[in-house]
Amino acid sequence: MRVLYLYISNDMSNENAWISESLPEGEYHFTSTPIPDGSLSKRLLKTLLLPLPLKKYDVIVTTEYYLSFFLNIRLLLTGCKAKHIVWGLNQSRRLLVFRYNFINNIVNYIFNRTNAIITHSRREKKLFSNIHRISPDKFKFVHWGYDLPLLSDTKYINFDDDYICMIGRNNRDWKAFANAVESLDIMGVAVCSNVSESDRNILQSKGVYIYEDLTMEDCLNVIKYAVANIVLVKDDSRGAGHITVVSAMLMSKPQVISKVEVLNDYFKDGIHGYTIPINSDEKLREAIRSIIMKPQLSIEFGRNAKEYADNWFTNKHVADEFCYVSKKILCDKPFDLD
Repeated sequence: MRVLYLYISNDMSNENAWISESLPEGEYHFTSTPIPDGSLSKRLLKTLLLPLPLKKYDVIVTTEYYLSFFLNIRLLLTGCKAKHIVWGLNQSRRLLVFRYNFINNIVNYIFNRTNAIITHSRREKKLFSNIHRISPDKFKFVHWGYDLPLLSDTKYINFDDDYICMIGRNNRDWKAFANAVESLDIMGVAVCSNVSESDRNILQSKGVYIYEDLTMEDCLNVIKYAVANIVLVKDDSRGAGHITVVSAMLMSKPQVISKVEVLNDYFKDGIHGYTIPINSDEKLREAIRSIIMKPQLSIEFGRNAKEYADNWFTNKHVADEFCYVSKKILCDKPFDLD
């Protein structure tokens, strides 16, 4: 099977192997090609003018909302019959929903060129099916996963004291994290990007150490040496930190996370750590205090989390799911939705 993998990248020299090394040897010919990040018009142009004969591929995989839409435009314009899988569709971008129904109908028609859509939460399956009127039969839930890279034994943050960390780019409740750090008298580390001035001021006033725009490797290093990883979100309608949660689980790290629907299939309260309601400062403090004061329980949380993650959140598991879906759509057969 000839597979083309398209992804957004700032580093055009960096080839993204994704799950290619975990696919059955000899069954798949895998090609990865980056699309430069930038304005929507730039990405649309690059996708439409991509100097590749798409007809020679059996399956094309995209991993981003706008890129999948742009690719469908090209497939429709050229009449290309290659199957298109969107892997990991999520609500991290502004949705293509407009005031006028006739425009929405065109957008929905374009999105429906997709043959299969993989989401990393069941909630997102319902969301995109309803918004773009895509048949539920085209959606399948698959856990997000990857293989944890080899991490440095040198601390990125050279603290002698224990610390808790929270990492994220959007929808993070930095105020709740800062208040917990102050009330528990523990060192706190916030790893963020484009944090608002108000959130920055709150973090700094509570003594939280702020690190911005770290590499993925450095973010993982911060989690590795933390007492616990914290994931707090402002609401349940946007990103909830799958990458951070899964990475911490693979590192046997206890966590306290917001109780949100999109993480229900990843994290089990009382088994992998604690889930707490959004905007519940007292329960947050209790959960973090429990992890700090009960080291044996923390070890048990971490062990349970890693065992679960090794079963469900690895490249091997993702590759198995990809093989299943790709073979089904090539034969125009339905696939299991979960």
